[in-house]
Amino acid sequence: MKKFVSLLLVVGILLQNFAFIIPVKALETPKLQINGIKQGDKYLEQENGVYLVDGYDWVYLDYTILNYNNENLYIRVVDELGNGSGSGYYGDGNSLIINVGTSKEFHNFTIQLCNSLDCSDQIYDSKTINLKVTYFNEVKDSKIYFTNVKQADKEVKINDNNQLLINNKENISFTLKGENLIDDAPYIIEKHISNRVERLKFFGSELEQGVELNVPINGKTSFSLNASLGDIFGIRQSVYYLEDNQIYYARFQFYEDDTLPAYDYQLVYTDYLGEQMGHGEMAGNEYLVVSSKYHNVDHTLSYYLKGDGYLDQDYDVTVKVLKGDKILYTKQDKINGLLLNEGTYIELDGLVLEVNTDEYFYDALIYDFDICINFVENTMGVKYNSIGKDAYVGTDVFFENGLKNLSSFAGDGNHYFESLVYDTNKDVFNKYSSIYLSFMGKDFNDDEEYEYALTYGNSVDYINDEYEVIDEGTVKGDILNHVGLLFEVVNRNNYSDPSYQLIVKKGEEIIYTGGAVLNLVSSPTLANARLTADDKNVYLLEADFQFSYIATRNAPLDIKISGIGFDEEQDYVFNFGYSFIINGESQYISDGKVTFSGKELNEGTASILFDEDIGVNVESLNFYLYYDIEEALSEWVAIQGGFDVTFVDSIDLFQDTEQYVVDNLEDLIKNIHKNTSVADFVSSLSVVDNGKVKIYDATGTNEVEGNVGTGMLARVMNEYEQSILDMDIVVTGDVSGDGNISITDLVKVKRHLAEAQELEGVYEIAGNVTETGEIGITDLVKISRDVAQIEEVE
Repeated sequence: MKKFVSLLLVVGILLQNFAFIIPVKALETPKLQINGIKQGDKYLEQENGVYLVDGYDWVYLDYTILNYNNENLYIRVVDELGNGSGSGYYGDGNSLIINVGTSKEFHNFTIQLCNSLDCSDQIYDSKTINLKVTYFNEVKDSKIYFTNVKQADKEVKINDNNQLLINNKENISFTLKGENLIDDAPYIIEKHISNRVERLKFFGSELEQGVELNVPINGKTSFSLNASLGDIFGIRQSVYYLEDNQIYYARFQFYEDDTLPAYDYQLVYTDYLGEQMGHGEMAGNEYLVVSSKYHNVDHTLSYYLKGDGYLDQDYDVTVKVLKGDKILYTKQDKINGLLLNEGTYIELDGLVLEVNTDEYFYDALIYDFDICINFVENTMGVKYNSIGKDAYVGTDVFFENGLKNLSSFAGDGNHYFESLVYDTNKDVFNKYSSIYLSFMGKDFNDDEEYEYALTYGNSVDYINDEYEVIDEGTVKGDILNHVGLLFEVVNRNNYSDPSYQLIVKKGEEIIYTGGAVLNLVSSPTLANARLTADDKNVYLLEADFQFSYIATRNAPLDIKISGIGFDEEQDYVFNFGYSFIINGESQYISDGKVTFSGKELNEGTASILFDEDIGVNVESLNFYLYYDIEEALSEWVAIQGGFDVTFVDSIDLFQDTEQYVVDNLEDLIKNIHKNTSVADFVSSLSVVDNGKVKIYDATGTNEVEGNVGTGMLARVMNEYEQSILDMDIVVTGDVSGDGNISITDLVKVKRHLAEAQELEGVYEIAGNVTETGEIGITDLVKISRDVAQIEEVE
């Protein structure tokens, strides 16, 4: 976990205008008290009111907020140019990183206490601090550069476009050197190789002598270097120098070299060569998933190597296994080129991977397998777990006291410790009291039981291990995969970024960790969308590992949009659009603008009626709303929201419908005989995939016993009793809705024909017993004969 602390701090410093919400209590005007500047555990000394920076570590502002009031406060650090450059993380509640570089000797910062992130509204208090870099004269002329760049044994030249032309198969080596460095000061060198970052530390004296480094190339590699003095970020420019030409920036351009021999490789289980390894992907990087069932001390792994173009000579073959920056395993061998061309195995004897027990960082799950033949190298990621699959858990956030309304998109799309960040108005907990988190699993073994723990904390405090377990238990894999877990949560500690992490374990092994971070912002945000179709519920289900509403194509959708924090005296013009998928291809349509009042949005009554004919081939729709305002953009938040609708044909939900007619166009079940009991009706319907049907009244809220009647709803449910679709029920001849044909039905049909009181919808369909398309005199006669017990309506 420690290796990610520095990464988190670097990310914090890179974020401009990042603010920290501070819980406040009292009604008096807040005041800012500066307690001092720290490096590590020591406070900096002052000279004539100037703080003396004499170390190479992070510089912290130690402060206290006096006179709390009942609103959220923000701390902002502004440099001499007026830029909000003092960003960092809010750790123990009274410290903030100050970004001090060595490009100049003196630094001046203004610390502002405000009620908004950019301090554009009200500044409660402001303080000024001055800092001096005591070793400025020692570092102002320092330089770190690389030289003697080679690939294999060949020197790499720079072309006229300042490009280093490098083929994409052979490793790079170079010498990293420094000039005018502080001998006993630590310098951090970051090697960025594709998506992997390796941090190396050298003292100034070592860099003055020169340090030999190398970079593996595998055809997809991008490469760059950064250097900093200790853990003070940003004081040294990127290392893009060449000694001879003094090139400030040089790009690496890779090209294919067909003159070099090539090889294919495959990682296999020893003695289990027929068993296929699972595949997974994280952040765009593919990897294999190795199961402990097949890889253990008795059954090791091996590489199968198949070459092309190798000569009749011995080639050096090296295999390295890394976890993060640590090399866990190395094997070196010599293999004849003709054997490589034929295909051979190299056994990784002595290597036994360990399952992950680190609940904090997802990267701890991934091993890197590097294999190099002479100078031709390839790298593959390997994830190791007991189930041999890339098990994963998706997160969604719901409001409205458990009604499972889909929350807005994460505004900035960011992830934090593999958790999705949701931009949410700061009043969300005040309005709704609680919210609901849904966790839906994928690829867990259905017949196994897993332990889970839901933890709660402030996202920026995760490095301090201050999360607490708020719920725990066990869950079967099939429930996790198909039903998921739903938790009601609160923010009782009033954290600025409350985070909820779900940890799924199998014994001591961590199968998954991740969850949701709520970024509480002052700008308004969309909270949820509620859908109905022909006044019937449209249900939200996991489909293809994405939450999506399920609906039929024929019914118009009534979309109710709600939000939090909108100005009720203001109108908001949203861009509205949708995309649809036909035969796997997506098409986007911008449908123009929709205008809602802030009052409508806050009350959840803003409505969009989508009644366009989308056609029978549309598989799904994605609706999207967005509205950009200055306040939102200042927080890197766009007011936006969206949801998916997946379409189904209602007739496809049933295996056998010979007894009744499922009308796919009208979304109903008809040809039901009078006095049919709920029990008989339900038992006569066979739903696909072990599903079932329950009968509800016309409101959809009360389950019905007794007889089925016209206007009731047949709710189709899956085997996990999740609602999929509501369908109208039509009992032939029953226009009163009691499931029988009586004098009441006869009177209603007479009044319809006399145009005194027309029947509509399913009731009109029920009265048209002859199925001619409209109620006529023949229907009246048949119903009257049934009432007189002469001839029953069929």
